[in-house]
Amino acid sequence: MTIHDLAWIFYPQAFTWFNRNFLRLSTWFAVKSASKIIAVSEATKKDLTKTYKVDGSKIAVVHHGYELEKSGQSVRRSLGEGGDPLINLPKDYILFLSTLQPRKNLEGLIKAFRQLKQDLPELPHKLVVAGKPGWKFESILKTIEDNKDIAVYLNHVSEAEKSAILLKAAALVLPSFYEGFGMQILEAFAAGVPVAASNVSSLPEVAGEAAVYFDPKDTSQIKSAIKNILLDRGLADRLREKGKERLEQFSWRKSAKETLEVLIS
Repeated sequence: MTIHDLAWIFYPQAFTWFNRNFLRLSTWFAVKSASKIIAVSEATKKDLTKTYKVDGSKIAVVHHGYELEKSGQSVRRSLGEGGDPLINLPKDYILFLSTLQPRKNLEGLIKAFRQLKQDLPELPHKLVVAGKPGWKFESILKTIEDNKDIAVYLNHVSEAEKSAILLKAAALVLPSFYEGFGMQILEAFAAGVPVAASNVSSLPEVAGEAAVYFDPKDTSQIKSAIKNILLDRGLADRLREKGKERLEQFSWRKSAKETLEVLIS
């Protein structure tokens, strides 16, 4: 059994009644029945041992991987030579890339970015939001609409479009209250995009020293993290370089090898 996270335990208010109870019961059954459990991060393993009292020797941590399949040129080809469907993107922007749900803390990010724009009215950047609505998204969509002068909502985007959006972003901001892994971090590293992320759960484990961290509940810290990346070119360049180095520690071949070792042990 592979378990990605226990978000419904720590943020039950961010889930529907059905999802919360389905996950609670199915995970309890799986944890008790499985002979081996794969967790996608040390943070998830820690949550499992604490919440379900699972013997740590029963849990193997296998990180997700990433492969550099697309260069910038191949991304442009996949979008088509006849024109860029992302032509309405602002010239300068930071990026939020995730399904819309309360745990992702998009409303906190918008509030922090609004404060930054008020402090620095000459700042040309906008916030681009890419991701389909998940659940309990109504207030999130309203917040985007109320701030459409600084936020651009793209809804769901294709894999090719996502890659193109990342390549043009000044920074990726991941303000989640909780993540089991945080795949967007690796995607940003691959695109050479500086990362600002929450200092919680698995995110520091994945990004290491290649990100600027903040408390997701503190909008002033989110604001400062974004400001530092946008205004400090040296910092942004260092993060790009560290991101490339960090990405070398993750591959699907490594993930597959470690998964196989669990299966045959």
